[in-house]
Amino acid sequence: MVENYSPLERAFIARARHAHSWALAHVDGRWITVDSTPSVWYELEDDYASQWQSIQDLLSWLWFRYQRLSQADLSELTDAMIWLVPPLALVLYIRLRKSPMAVREAVLKKARDRPSTDEDAPLTQLMAELEARGQTPVGGETLAHFLTRALPAISAGIKRGDLIKLYYRWRFAPHGDGAADERLLRQKSETFKAALTDG
Repeated sequence: MVENYSPLERAFIARARHAHSWALAHVDGRWITVDSTPSVWYELEDDYASQWQSIQDLLSWLWFRYQRLSQADLSELTDAMIWLVPPLALVLYIRLRKSPMAVREAVLKKARDRPSTDEDAPLTQLMAELEARGQTPVGGETLAHFLTRALPAISAGIKRGDLIKLYYRWRFAPHGDGAADERLLRQKSETFKAALTDG
């Protein structure tokens, strides 16, 4: 008689303590079963069960699965690999969520640490000079597009493209020295502006 069911294995467990014997007797010309086991034998045997039975069952099951896998049972290996999919998917999801957030947080920290409040503060004088000349950005135009349209390719030895790159590095790069970039950008833009004024 076996009554222990394992949901993990989806099978009944036959333990050594569940084993018992009976006899066949030939009585009045026929064989009959003579079982002297008491009706409460199952409960009596359960009283002797270890308190660690569930842990022992799990370890036995893991050992059995390991032996099956070590015998190169590919169907068993496939079943085992399927169990790895959910935790691996979770790890991938966390990493994908964390990476953009880390970059975004670095950008926000740099923006918080930046002394200037105006997003184009290092270019203030240059932008004012362009506005005085009647050149202003049109609706939705990026600063890079506007400066490319409004400035000459080079002025006072400073390339327009280098000025724009420096601005975007100061404004958006998550790493680097924002204060140093701002000083350099302000210096280059004022030199660029002075050359325009003199010209």
